[in-house]
Amino acid sequence: MSEQAEVGLPDSRPGRFKWLLLMLVWLVSLFLFNQWAFAHRHLPAEYARFSYGFGFSVFALLMLGSLARLRVTPYLMVWRMVTLMLGTLVAGIEVSLHDYPRGYGVFLFACSVIGISSICLVARFTPRLARNLWLPDAAEIGEKPAGQ
Repeated sequence: MSEQAEVGLPDSRPGRFKWLLLMLVWLVSLFLFNQWAFAHRHLPAEYARFSYGFGFSVFALLMLGSLARLRVTPYLMVWRMVTLMLGTLVAGIEVSLHDYPRGYGVFLFACSVIGISSICLVARFTPRLARNLWLPDAAEIGEKPAGQ
C-alpha cells in the first residue's frame, strides 16, 4: 500500500491537471474568438448562438472531466450540479464582459446554459461503458442513489 493511500490523499492520475489546463485554454480561446468575431462584427450575429452553445457545451464536457479526475466529491450527481452552476456563472461573466446589447446578451447567455445543460444530461443518460471513457472515476464509485 502506498504512503498516499495510508494518509487518505487522492492518488495521482496521469492527466489529472491536463483536463483542467485544457478547460482553461478552451475558455480563454472561446472568449477571444467571441470578442474577435462578434464584438468587432467580423462574423454575422446569427453565428453567435452556435458559438456560445457549442463552446460552452465543450467547456462543460471538459469541466466534468476535470471534476472527475480531481475527485472533488465521489458523487457523479454532484459533479453535474457543480458543472451546471459554475458553467452558468462563467457563461454569465463571459457574456457580460462583451459589449452586446442587453436583450441579445441574455439570448446568448441562454444559449450557453442550454449547451451546458445538454452535457449534464448526456452525462446522466450515457451508458456506463461509454461514460467510463470520459469520467473514469465514475466506474470506481458508481452513482450512489439518494438515501444511501
